[in-house]
Amino acid sequence: QVVGVLDWQHAAILPMFLLAGIPGPLQNYGDPISEYMVPPSLPSNLADMDESGRIRAEELYRRRLVHYHYVKSTEKYNEFHNVALTEPMGVLRRRLFCYASEPWEGETLELKAALIEATDNWRALSGTDAPCPVQFDAEDVQETMRLEAEQQEADEVLQDCLDLVGAGTDGWVSVEHYEEAMARSKRLKEDALASATSDQERAEVTAHWPLDDMDETSYM
Repeated sequence: QVVGVLDWQHAAILPMFLLAGIPGPLQNYGDPISEYMVPPSLPSNLADMDESGRIRAEELYRRRLVHYHYVKSTEKYNEFHNVALTEPMGVLRRRLFCYASEPWEGETLELKAALIEATDNWRALSGTDAPCPVQFDAEDVQETMRLEAEQQEADEVLQDCLDLVGAGTDGWVSVEHYEEAMARSKRLKEDALASATSDQERAEVTAHWPLDDMDETSYM
């Protein structure tokens, strides 16, 4: 029995085609196993992996599992949501809306990449033969795609680090796991420094390690 709703002030009242989607903590976009809805499983050699490899494999399995079951449960129990969720241009529409309306974190690369994708799929996206109101020249498209690929690679590396440490997207860990997470972060940094191939690379790892404590005074 539902007796109350918390944080309702953060709820959005929007058309279903904008509300549809997998909640952030449950989605695993970018992984072919999840995007093609392949039933997830743990690797057969899990018992032979070292600790860091096992943690990484188990976290990947968890992300795939919750994504898979959310989609399957929506398909079975929520037809209205499922229709909007599986609409071919639905994901692109929602990305355009979110990137254009939410606060930007320093730059607008994701929005620009989504707009380029919209120009490539304008007919299917708009449902008309009218020309797309936004145009990009070929050189701009190529440079944007290059930057997006670099950004995606950096994001994946950071996510792998967070998964190995056991931290959330923003670096948060529970109090009871804090000491263990800090120890894992220290070992991970030591491994990164050991695998660096030059003094410059080691200096960059030391200066920019994303999981180190930092003085936030200048951001206050």
